[in-house]
Amino acid sequence: KWALYYIGFCQEAESDYRLAEETYNEYLATDPDGECIIAAKLGIATCNAGVGRVKRQADFLIELADENLAGESQNDTWRFQAAEIYIESGYYELARETLTGIRDRVDAGTQQQVDQMLGALTSTGS
Repeated sequence: KWALYYIGFCQEAESDYRLAEETYNEYLATDPDGECIIAAKLGIATCNAGVGRVKRQADFLIELADENLAGESQNDTWRFQAAEIYIESGYYELARETLTGIRDRVDAGTQQQVDQMLGALTSTGS
C-alpha cells in the first residue's frame, strides 16, 4: 500500500501535480491509517499549489491541522503556513482569523511574527 504514496511522491517531484494528487488520494483511500498519511496529505496540499489552487492549499493545511494527526505544535505550524498563503493570495480576513487563533499557543519567536503580521493587516485596513 505504501508504494502508492511513493508513486505519488515521484509524480509530484516530476511536477505532474494532477496525477500525483490522484495517486495520493488513492493511497489515502486504500490505507487511511497508513504510515505515510501525513506526508500524503502534505503532498496533496503541495499539488494544489502546483496547479494554481493556492487558497485550496491553505484550506487543506487548516483541515490537516484540524485532524490533529501530529500534535498541537505542528498543527499550529500548518496554520501559520496557511495564514502566510492567505496573505499572499489576498484572503486577509482568513489570515487574520487563523493568526488570531494561534497567537497565544505558539512560541515567542513565532508569536512576534504573528503580531507583526496582524499589525500589518490592521494598518493596511486589510
